Amino acid sequence: FPSHDILPYVVGEKVIVRYTVRDVCLEESSQFKDSSISAQAINQWNWDFGNASKSTQSNPVHTYKMSGTYNTRLQISTLPGCNYAAGKTTIVHPKPSALFTQNPDRGTIVNPLITFTDNSTGADTLWYAISTGFKTQNRNFTYKFPDSGVYTTTQYVSTRYGCRDSLTQKIIIDYIYTLHIPNAFTPDVS
Repeated sequence: FPSHDILPYVVGEKVIVRYTVRDVCLEESSQFKDSSISAQAINQWNWDFGNASKSTQSNPVHTYKMSGTYNTRLQISTLPGCNYAAGKTTIVHPKPSALFTQNPDRGTIVNPLITFTDNSTGADTLWYAISTGFKTQNRNFTYKFPDSGVYTTTQYVSTRYGCRDSLTQKIIIDYIYTLHIPNAFTPDVS
């Protein structure tokens, strides 16, 4: 009899398809990591990200374009051609949007009081940082600038899921020059 190469194959070995992916914020990349257990070599991966996008990489990265809940699925193929699959849900959380107004939008050293009004959306928490070193978690507040100059105010917003956004705006506090010009003239009679 001629000799044949025989590939070892264990019948009845259990294959466990599993993978990890964490919930992310919109515009963040999702890392899909295969952690399947198989006595046979895995020779093919077929990922379905739940939004009509697919991949054949073993550990792909995918960025979702919309927030929502996605039913993802991994199908693996082992030698000698057996297929196994598992699925799970991943959530893509919406990002908040930082936005605020400053009133007036330009101050003076005589009137350095500026009112800040929150117009952010989707934020569970927020805080402001002014370039003078002042910080507050109040959504709306009035601040008295200490001197003339150009300052920046940054609003930081976040959700309970850790999704973040920020916005920085410039504010100018003008110095006012006072020039005293007499409104009457008396000639010197000496």
